[in-house]
Amino acid sequence: MVKPVTVNAVSTDNLVGASEVLVVSGTADAGATVTVNIGGTNYTATANASGVWTYTGAASSTLLSAGANTITASELVSGASSSANVSVTLDAVAPTGGTLTLAADTGTSAGDG
Repeated sequence: MVKPVTVNAVSTDNLVGASEVLVVSGTADAGATVTVNIGGTNYTATANASGVWTYTGAASSTLLSAGANTITASELVSGASSSANVSVTLDAVAPTGGTLTLAADTGTSAGDG
């Protein structure tokens, strides 16, 4: 009997930034090869003796499209399969910083160090 594959939350809240390294993990049968489908491309991870597997990819923007994405993990053991999905959102918009305004320096003062 195949242990159901699980997929943990990605980045604790399933929201990743464009430059963030994508790490997907979960559980499966001990020693099983887990196929992780990201953006239509399959990657593999191997579950350890406790059944824990982890796939570490490149920057999220190279693997995901902006907005909502579905990542699927699956395994096939002795002809029986199991799969699970997680929805991940790629925030591809860089945060904006505040605006700094420079004032003209009119010379020296008692406060200059």
